[in-house]
Amino acid sequence: MRYILTCFDELNLDSRAIEGIFLSHEHSDHIRGAGVLSRNRQIPLWSNPGTLKAAKHKLGKVFQHKMFTTERVIKIKDLEILPIPVSHDAVEPVCFRIHQKNTDLQVGIVTDIGILTPPVKHYLQNINLLMLESNYDLDMLVNGTYPENVKLFIMGELGHLSNREAGESLVELIGDETKHILLSHISQDNNTQTLAYGTVSKIIERHGFKKSILNLTYHNKMSNVFTFR
Repeated sequence: MRYILTCFDELNLDSRAIEGIFLSHEHSDHIRGAGVLSRNRQIPLWSNPGTLKAAKHKLGKVFQHKMFTTERVIKIKDLEILPIPVSHDAVEPVCFRIHQKNTDLQVGIVTDIGILTPPVKHYLQNINLLMLESNYDLDMLVNGTYPENVKLFIMGELGHLSNREAGESLVELIGDETKHILLSHISQDNNTQTLAYGTVSKIIERHGFKKSILNLTYHNKMSNVFTFR
């Protein structure tokens, strides 16, 4: 929680302006700190029923819990937030599309996805900014120290996208309105920022897209800040 608040301070943003915390699924690396942030800053926490049931014991007490239904829009002020089902080893995992109505800006946040499913492709094609996982480099994973069953899970349809799979997925998702792509959820054990960027950029360039739209996210620092006009 402290790191999130530090980032807000660096950007001169007031954390009291946060309208909600949205959970994509119950895995600890995606909900750690959510309960503390909710109760300390009095922020509503949103999830679907499956994620709430699986995550409740990890979250502790929260300020307020609100429920969403997957593939039904939630409206918060001028934002429309759509939870989209994904393929991952969790109870009811989702990614999100966020639409700001007064500017028509659309942002997608997609991590922990084993394959590019039809709903993800349908809802996230040609949006303005897309955060997509580029989790592992295949050679690093195969030759690394993880147990074989874990390697197979990561590579499976309920696991994660490799750098190559991320690039191939982006070829199907990028459109004329796509201005920024953020590669995210880059494994610290089975990938590097350099490998992720290099592999994905080569794939999208082969299909006529400019690598200048690609950006990286990090474990220990903020990504770039993006402004749309």
